Amino acid sequence: RLLVEAGTGVGKSLAYLIPLALWTARTKQRAVVATHTVNLQEQLADRDLPRLDSIVDPPPATAILKGRSHYISLRRWMRFLAQPDGSTAADLDAIRFKLKVLVWLTETESGDRAELHLIGDEEGFWRRIASDREDCLGAACVNWPSRRCFMVAARQRAAEADIVVTNHSLLLADSERQGQVITPFSVLVVDEAHQLEAAATEQLGTTVRAFDIAMVLDRIPARADTALAAALARCREASQRLFGDVKGFVTGELGLDHASNTRLGLTDTLRAGHAYQTVARAARVAAGALGEAAALLEQPDASESLQTELLPEEGRGEDEATMQAFALRDLRDSVERIALAPREDYVCWLELRAEQAELHEAPVSVAEPLRRLVYDRCDSTVLTSATLTVAGSFDFMRARLGAGESAEELALPSPFDYLSNALCVLASGVPAYDDPEHDVVVAELVAQLAF
Repeated sequence: RLLVEAGTGVGKSLAYLIPLALWTARTKQRAVVATHTVNLQEQLADRDLPRLDSIVDPPPATAILKGRSHYISLRRWMRFLAQPDGSTAADLDAIRFKLKVLVWLTETESGDRAELHLIGDEEGFWRRIASDREDCLGAACVNWPSRRCFMVAARQRAAEADIVVTNHSLLLADSERQGQVITPFSVLVVDEAHQLEAAATEQLGTTVRAFDIAMVLDRIPARADTALAAALARCREASQRLFGDVKGFVTGELGLDHASNTRLGLTDTLRAGHAYQTVARAARVAAGALGEAAALLEQPDASESLQTELLPEEGRGEDEATMQAFALRDLRDSVERIALAPREDYVCWLELRAEQAELHEAPVSVAEPLRRLVYDRCDSTVLTSATLTVAGSFDFMRARLGAGESAEELALPSPFDYLSNALCVLASGVPAYDDPEHDVVVAELVAQLAF
């Protein structure tokens, strides 16, 4: 294991890509490069990887692999397309989005959302058609064996590549699933490694929103006047009550009338208080309703309660019922863990984002999971970034990232002249980022500084 701090201008990308290319050619083994964001992935793909063609002979086979949610699910798309639309503003937005996707599907080869340039409410519509592990039939899906599924095709291309470029989130998701996403590799390079802890904290944590529950319920077409339909209705009502009570509790505790973005840690003292009992009761009711609906979906005759003609694959009623039961149980367990029975070594909090309540949990430390799930899987790991040391020492990041005492260190100075080429501005009087005037004020500020 190696920790490398290399400042701006050193050339980190070529410094690890060239040795990886030479090594894969010699050993016939595979390597993975994990960056922090999709933008950095695309930068490597568009600028740095093509340069290997003129440096290394023969050049390595490379592939870019993004997370599931970046690829459209044709099965989920067919379900969304079949849903009737009315004449409200929201319905018209949905119709416009459907037309946009229909045109795009005649042209795309990757199924990657980056080609769509989503704006505004389209992000919410995309979540309904993006590939989702909790709503995937796997090999039972008609699009899987034929590789018409864009996500499967992308993974197949990655499996055949010498060097795979992915992102932190997908690397961690793959580690959690014992290599079911990225096929085995021997060498790992983590670029922007100072962001790995935050990515792991998010990946190993849990977030539950009212939208998450509604999205699962929306994909269960229960027949009217059945026990399942009644159970799903109770789930909707209970979840709306839960997140309404969470919002009321947060604003009440913080003394805010109309909080749009804030968070509140769930301490033992807060949980024991009288005011929290309203949230706890709502959480117990919601968890019970989700569990009841899941149990009905797990019954042998559950598919008889579904309008199978509305499913993406009419003959897969039993598979659909089992899959949605798993999703509901997962939501139930998350609500119970966060609101009622927090796990040891985890922190829980309530959050308001755009005035919508959310439940969150995250591990206190990710050092051990990173060591066990990521580093121990491969023969060699390089963690690199422009900012890994604190006061000239790697000790802090070594501990937070779980790199271990035996990891080697290398710190390279940057040739970049920061004092002559950088400006630090502390602006006062800028509205909050969710204020309509925020973008205007920031744009004016940037223009003044630039010109």
